[in-house]
This record gives sequence, structure tokens and C-alpha cells, in this order.
Amino acid sequence: MALSPSSDELPSDTVRIADLVGQIGQSVRAARQASSLTPVQWETLRFLSLPNQPARNPSGLSTWLGLTKGAASQTVASLAKLGFILRLPDPRDGRGLTLDLTNAGRRMTQSDPLLAIARALANLPAPAIATIDAALTETLAAMPTARGKGPGLKKRAPETGDRKAS
Repeated sequence: MALSPSSDELPSDTVRIADLVGQIGQSVRAARQASSLTPVQWETLRFLSLPNQPARNPSGLSTWLGLTKGAASQTVASLAKLGFILRLPDPRDGRGLTLDLTNAGRRMTQSDPLLAIARALANLPAPAIATIDAALTETLAAMPTARGKGPGLKKRAPETGDRKAS
């Protein structure tokens, strides 16, 4: 589904890029629909799979996802029922919960629809990836949300440093 700019306001190359991003999104949505998980459940599994995530609890999850604590708790409950996450007593504060992936949850993250994009990007040279990263980060920061504010960028996973500049 190609975009067409209203009048001559938008340069054709920006419309083409927006269309390509839309096609990537459609591909991810199609892959996600083939699984039994909702978008917020996938985001929750991604959150819990991040290394050294300090706030592995329902409150940290709600902040990360921009959800109410109730919505985050419902997501946690649904993923625990599916056997993908564990809710454990917080060792520092017995009243709180710590969240972790089960082995089934770890396996599920290996079929994350976003990994198809990451695998395709992994074939690009490092300078191209850096350019795409910077451009998409700026684009996302500039986009309004339903509330009229930028979405706020999520913290990125640490760099692995294993990419070679080409």
C-alpha cells in the first residue's frame, strides 16, 4: 500500500522510505499474528530478555511499556499462565515481585517476529546500520503519539561491539 503525498508537500524519497517502513511493519504484524501472543506480550518478553535489566518487576515493566500498572499486571498474569514467565518474590523486599523468563519464554523469544528484521539488518555494513539507527531514532523521537507527545525512546540494549566497520 503506497503512500501518496498530499500536493507537493513531501519529497518522494521520504514517502518511499515511509512506505518501506510500513511494509516492514506489515511483515512483522503478519508474523506476529501467526503466533499466539499479542504485541504487548511480545514487548514484555523482549523487556525480560534484556541483559542487566534492573527493574524486572511489574512496576518497571509498566514504565518501560508505558502502561498502567494494572495492564502490566494482567500481561504478566497471562504470560505466567502460558508458562513463559515466572513471578518470584523479590529477594530484597518480600512484598514485591521479580519477573523472569522461563525456558519456554526464552525459546519463544527466539521466534520473535522482530528477529527477522534484525537478521536482515545484520547483513548490512556497520556504517549503514549506524545511519539507519540514527535516522530511525530521530524519526521516532519526532513522531507524535495519540496524546500529542513523542513516544519516548526505550532504552537500547547494550552494544555488543561485535560488528565490523566495512
